[in-house]
Amino acid sequence: MKLLLLLLLPLVSIAQIKTSEDVKRIDNIDSKLSSKSTKKDFFSYYPNPVKDLLSIELKDGAALKRVNIYNAQSQLLYYTTGLKVDTRNLNAGVYFLEVETNKGISAEKIVVNN
Repeated sequence: MKLLLLLLLPLVSIAQIKTSEDVKRIDNIDSKLSSKSTKKDFFSYYPNPVKDLLSIELKDGAALKRVNIYNAQSQLLYYTTGLKVDTRNLNAGVYFLEVETNKGISAEKIVVNN
């Protein structure tokens, strides 16, 4: 099933997949693009669209591990271990915000208006 998913995703090449964690991230980002996605509601973020600084708030005792920003080609552009994401160096467009906590990994779309 995972191999089938990887073959159906045009934005990700097999060479980019190195670990099972990469497969989980691809599944998560793919679920955001699907109408059948399930929401893991352990964080919120604002503002969206964002101009320069995106704030993340964790819910229900979640502990932050890492925040990643990906472009539409699933390339990692930025990461931090803090609750503030500086988007000033990103071009205007749509990106994926991935938040990894002790409760799991979830991704959301964000719009950057610089």
